[in-house]
Amino acid sequence: VQKGQVVATVLSQESYASITGAMQLLGEATTDVEKEQAKEALQLARETAVVAKIKAPFSGAVTNRFVTEGQLVNQGTDLVEVIDPKSEYFIAYVPVSYISLVRVGEPAFITIPGMDIMPLQGTVRTINPVVDANSQSVKVRIDLASIPPVVSFGTFGNAEIKVGERRSVVLVPKPAVYHNDDLDEYFVWRIQGDSIALLTHVHVGLADSSSFEITSGLKPGDVVA
Repeated sequence: VQKGQVVATVLSQESYASITGAMQLLGEATTDVEKEQAKEALQLARETAVVAKIKAPFSGAVTNRFVTEGQLVNQGTDLVEVIDPKSEYFIAYVPVSYISLVRVGEPAFITIPGMDIMPLQGTVRTINPVVDANSQSVKVRIDLASIPPVVSFGTFGNAEIKVGERRSVVLVPKPAVYHNDDLDEYFVWRIQGDSIALLTHVHVGLADSSSFEITSGLKPGDVVA
């Protein structure tokens, strides 16, 4: 919708009653005189109807309609929801164990499953101080620089928040790292020579969807199985 465009029309209850009453009279009229009188009453009811036209305060997109045509509404009832494209944002649910790493202003990238588009670029805007007890996660708002037309409001995606940068680190694919639940420790099979595999205790740091950062126990160039 464009700024100033009518997005809803509200008819006063008295006007609605007058129009529906006149329409009922017209439907029940049997003589020409009764029909003419009913038509005049309907025309008068429509001409004198009290109508409020609700206009969009800015250009944007109508994302929700909360009422249907003919529904009785009260003062304060939500009618429609209009979103300003300039306020486009993404809500990410970050596990509470990682939230301490997230800072306002950090860059983020949003990928949309099933869409062949480049990741959306954004910036962490706010971090909700309340932890969701059920999911043990925290809501993080990410303001987006822009959204392509193919992405509609309410689309689900995955967020990657850049919490820091480390150079010359040892990364190992997650399937190659074994976690001992009893000891709460991590191990890898390190290849020595041509055929010897040594079970090696390691410490892990940061992780992404595919790899662990190894902070000790391996050195660059080591081969793992």
